[in-house]
Amino acid sequence: MNSTVGHNKVEVFKSRINDINNLCQVNAICDRINSDNVASILDNDYDYIIDAIDSVEDKLALIVEAKRQEKDIISAMGAGNRYKAVDFKIADIYDTKYDKLARKMRRLLKDNGVKSLDVCYSEGECEKVEGVIGSISYAPALAGIKIAQYVLCQLMERENG
Repeated sequence: MNSTVGHNKVEVFKSRINDINNLCQVNAICDRINSDNVASILDNDYDYIIDAIDSVEDKLALIVEAKRQEKDIISAMGAGNRYKAVDFKIADIYDTKYDKLARKMRRLLKDNGVKSLDVCYSEGECEKVEGVIGSISYAPALAGIKIAQYVLCQLMERENG
C-alpha cells in the first residue's frame, strides 16, 4: 500500500495482524534467515512457521531446521508468472507439478532427508515471458490467503482435537 512504502515489511505485517486480532502474539524478527542463525531463530515456541522466502538456500535452511526440530511448517512455492486463483493448491511437495521451484526444492529436500512438506503452489503452467519472472500484484496474496486458511484450520483442529 502507498501508506507503507518504505516501511519494514515485517513490522507492517505485525501491525496488520494486530489490527485484525490484537490477541495474536506476533514475534516479528527483522533478520535474514540463513544456515548460521536458523537454529537460534527457531528456538522459540511457535504455533506454526510460514515460509515465504525467495532464496532457495535460505528456504532450504529454514525447512530442514524446522523439520529437525519437529515444528509445523508450510512453504510457499513459486507464484511468478501465474495469475489464476483456482490454480493455487496446498499439497505435499512430493505431489506438486508445474512448479520449477517445487521441483528444485524436492531434490534438495530429498538430499537432506526431508520426507514431506506442506506447500502452497500453483498447479497451472506459468506464463512464458522471455527472461522475466514476475508476480501480478494479487498472486502472492492468493498464495498467502491459501496458506492462512490452511494454518488456521490446522490450529483449530489441533485445539479442538
